[in-house]
Formats: sequence, structure tokens, C-alpha cells
Amino acid sequence: MKRIILLDPSVGTTNAGDGILMRCARQELESLFPTDSFFITLPTHVNAFHWYDRIRPVPVLIDEIRKADHIFVCGTNLLTGSLLHRSSQWSLNRQTADLLRGSVLMGVGGEVCGASARGFAVRYTKKIYRTVLSDRYVHSVRTASTKQSIDALGGMQALNTGCFSQWMLTPEFCAQIHTDKADTVVFTLTDYAQDPRRDRKLIEILRRNYRNVVFYPQGLYDTAYLLRICDAQGIHILPSTVEAYASFLRQNPVLDYVGTRFHGGIFAMRHKARCILLSVDSRMNDMKQSVSGNILARDAVEEQLEDKLRQPVRTAVDLDFDAIRQWKEQFK
Repeated sequence: MKRIILLDPSVGTTNAGDGILMRCARQELESLFPTDSFFITLPTHVNAFHWYDRIRPVPVLIDEIRKADHIFVCGTNLLTGSLLHRSSQWSLNRQTADLLRGSVLMGVGGEVCGASARGFAVRYTKKIYRTVLSDRYVHSVRTASTKQSIDALGGMQALNTGCFSQWMLTPEFCAQIHTDKADTVVFTLTDYAQDPRRDRKLIEILRRNYRNVVFYPQGLYDTAYLLRICDAQGIHILPSTVEAYASFLRQNPVLDYVGTRFHGGIFAMRHKARCILLSVDSRMNDMKQSVSGNILARDAVEEQLEDKLRQPVRTAVDLDFDAIRQWKEQFK
């Protein structure tokens, strides 16, 4: 039986979007390895090991990891220019990096330090990534700039596949998504990217244009932010779990999504919801080209959102599906 390790960003996070990512990652990988495979998950955001785990007798899990057929790093913006910085999302260090040798990136973003960068932190970071990342398999990354940074490490190759949460959104699938405004809308806000005036205007416009207005709190403090900026009477607030959101999407096949949470929107799109994504941060800006027809800057909400809601919105995802297929085929 194949041992497949999944490096999971949904452990130790305050953003349910990481749970959405892992749900999508499992769907892709379970279809790629449909039989005779056992999946083991390890966290990325918190320490998976201690230095003493390499001292014999080692824990059983350590032996299984060393015998793994594949180790996949499952998405989000994990790469960084300095692994010595406290804000690094992927918890890697010199003592434990060798346990994850041969790891393959899958839809990962961020950037490794540039070729011209200097200093101890840069040398340390590059050494760790060269230890951990596979030089046998081609990596899957979500942006062109991430691809360039992996290629610059030397001895490795990467394909810009976009985020795997979008891989199922083929032209044939997107053609099935309705184009006209629905009666029900689910919306999101972002607790770390607040703009009370524009977000209040967003809610006002949604109330004016939809019979049913539903809020999905993807982040830990999203509901508190909603209640601070408006009277939420008449707004149905969903539980924050991914399963509750998925259940709601399944039960409402004709639905619109409007919001500032990228993966909340992509997950809705995967359930055939018509989506308008409001860009508020660099991560969404990095990936907006793949869904350019479904993106609107939050700065333009007051002037443009109402017109966009009332016009047909055709869903089209611009990804390199040949690159996605090429990345998958190397594991067959």
C-alpha cells in the first residue's frame, strides 16, 4: 500500500479557508491515487516533529514518513524569504527538515528569497528548501512569481497550475453555472482586511437586491466584525465550519456568492454558484487573473457592484489545464 503524506495548512489556523483547501486537495489526490493508498496528515503551521524524534528508537510515525511514496505540500502561501521570521507559515527547521525530504508542492504560493538576496537568513532558508523540496518531481505552484522563485533555487522545476481548488473548474463545468442573479446570496467579509464604510455599503446593496441574505464567517472574527458594522437583523449567519458551508451550498443549487474571501468564493463556484469576488489583499490580487470576469475591487463596490449584480456574469477560469495534466501525469 502506498503511503502518502499530506502537509496540511488547516491545523492551527483561524481561517476555515484552509479547511476548504484541504477538502479540495484530498479530492484531487484521492482521484489521482484511487486505490491501494493510505493518507497521513501532518501540520504545516505548527511543529510536526521535535529534534529528538530522530533518536532511536524513533516513533512509528517517523519510520512511516521515511518510507512514504509521496509527500505533498497542500497549498496556501507557505513559501517565504526567511524561515527565521516568526511569521513564517510553514514550520520548518534544520533539525527536522530532512524528515520531509522529497516533498512536492501542490498549488503553493509565496516566494522564496530572490537570487540577489544576501545574508545568513537567506542562506539558511535556501538550504532548508533545497533539503525539503523534491528535485525529482516537478512542483505545482499557484502564481508565475512563485514559479520563478522555485526555478531560481536551482535543480528544481515548477509549473504554474494555479490553486488546486480551481482545477475542477474546467470550461465545461463553468458553462453549467447560471449567469443571471439568483434570489439568494451568501456573502463573506474578512476580519483582517476591514473597511467598515465599504463593507456596510456592500451589505446595503445585497439587502436591496436579494430576497435572502446569508453570511458565512470563514474567519474567527468575521462575525464579530459583521455585528460591529451593521444591524444583522434578517441576515442568516451560518456556522463557520466547512461542512456547514458545503451543506448550505448543496441545498441551494441556484445561488450567488459575493464576498472578500477568495476560497469561500471558489468553493461556492465549485457548487455552481455565480460568484463575484471582491479583491482586498495581495493573495487575491495574485490569483485574480484566473477569474478576471468574476473579480471586482472592493474600492469599486459603491459605483459598480449593483450594476454587476443585475447583469449576466459568465464564469470562466483561466488556468493552464495542460500544466495541471502534466503535473498529475508524473505520478502515474
